[in-house]
Amino acid sequence: HFRWEEGRAHRDELDMLDTRLAGAPDCAWRVVTAHHPFAEVPGVEGAEPVRRADHALALFAKHDVSLMLSGHTHLGFVHPVPVDGDVILSVGAPTALSSRMRGEPNGYWLLDFEPDAVCLTLRSAPDGAYDDAHQRAFRWHRGAAEVETVMSA
Repeated sequence: HFRWEEGRAHRDELDMLDTRLAGAPDCAWRVVTAHHPFAEVPGVEGAEPVRRADHALALFAKHDVSLMLSGHTHLGFVHPVPVDGDVILSVGAPTALSSRMRGEPNGYWLLDFEPDAVCLTLRSAPDGAYDDAHQRAFRWHRGAAEVETVMSA
């Protein structure tokens, strides 16, 4: 396997992220993005977390990260991940423009942040065009163990 196929959280990258998060101003939301997911994706075969994910998750918990955004699976998902007594929301992006589909049409997420909740809307293009008729929406309250479905296409 090539390293990009599985992903890895390198020590030096985690050290740099630790420094950046420690120096970041207090804010309502802390979000980490990466190509590969940091946690197992339920129901998605072969979607393994990055190597050293346990170290990354501990770092995220230490700095109150609320969301982990990833791609790689070409599937849209939202999944609460328990970490050190708290919950971080793992959000997977489908492919927005690629032809490498995994059983779901091209799509992308819109995130609308509120003080203690985030609304996540997955816009899809099953017929090749994005429109409001093909959306799924979710609401997640910071630290909650479950995600509320607001709208399903």
